[in-house]
Amino acid sequence: MNPTNLLAPLLVIGSGLLVSAEPAPIDQRCIVVKAGDCGRHTYRIPALIVTPAATALLFCEGRRDSARDEGRIDLVALRSEDHGRTWSEPVTVIASGDGGSFAGNPMPIIEPSSGRLLLLYTTDNTRAWVTESADDGRSWSPSRSLDGARDALPYPTVRIATGPGHGLAMRSGRLVAPIWLSDRLRADQDRDSTPTRHRAGVLTSDDHGVTWQAGGLVPADIPRLHECLVAEDATGGLVMTIRARGAGYRAVSRSRDGGLTWDAPQLDRNLPCPTCQASLLTLPDGRLAFLNPAVNVRNNGIERQNLTLRLSPDDGRTWPSAWQVEAGQSSYSDLAVTADGHLLCAFEAGSATYHDQIVVARLPLQALH
Repeated sequence: MNPTNLLAPLLVIGSGLLVSAEPAPIDQRCIVVKAGDCGRHTYRIPALIVTPAATALLFCEGRRDSARDEGRIDLVALRSEDHGRTWSEPVTVIASGDGGSFAGNPMPIIEPSSGRLLLLYTTDNTRAWVTESADDGRSWSPSRSLDGARDALPYPTVRIATGPGHGLAMRSGRLVAPIWLSDRLRADQDRDSTPTRHRAGVLTSDDHGVTWQAGGLVPADIPRLHECLVAEDATGGLVMTIRARGAGYRAVSRSRDGGLTWDAPQLDRNLPCPTCQASLLTLPDGRLAFLNPAVNVRNNGIERQNLTLRLSPDDGRTWPSAWQVEAGQSSYSDLAVTADGHLLCAFEAGSATYHDQIVVARLPLQALH
């Protein structure tokens, strides 16, 4: 591996596919769980966190009977104590039927003053919850309802979901959980469609995760804003990247008051994206890392592919560095930094479908120039 040759020019192809001429500097790639493991049909929706004890935890949905978004779905966790090189089998954290017929959208957050691990999630996409671990993710407290914060949002919420992906602890101590909302159940979401059918926003906590409040919603200037993640910028503001249904690019909004209000969203033409989730993380050197399937039209009949990592030195205003992490089918993802100086990229991938398996790739931070 020659670090001086890792960054290569980008090639824009007429199909709308944006491809890096160089692959990402991956020093290890492993399949951590795949369809059929432990008797479950499919595993989807990865969320990553690294604990103060340097343990990497990967949360995801264990879909028992099918790949569908609704059904018998458990929240499970896989554990790595060697910086993401090897992983345990999935262990159930929230079982299907515990507070709802299915659990989903795991969102881990480390509470920095205590090191406690919080896990936000939803059941049936109608109720939101939080559970805690004080022993590095080995055991979990009884879940507490976040219905009060949900009901305080200025929106006729029928569905709610966190992220998906990790949440944020700001330097101020505020905890921020990005969420999305809908005023219809999934089966009815496309009838009489309106720009506000989906909204993106946040929940916040200023008491170390004991209580949670409704934050702000992103203005609905772009229709149907959906799955989202947030990062803190160099000035203490927040930047949110948002799935915009059918737009072909990521939407971006910013907050200067810790998520209470949000600027009008803008489509970032440097971030092509199908209607799909993407991940966002602030690296130790302050750069933002962004990972998503970089396609905005179908390429050879496939939409979700070409998983691409981008880095921004200016809080997401430009993205001059890019590497291809996965050329083939790929979809939802999350990012975390290990104690041994690697960027972990967890993502869905496969040959038959984009969710045959969940993969973790380790990239040395020193190679990402």
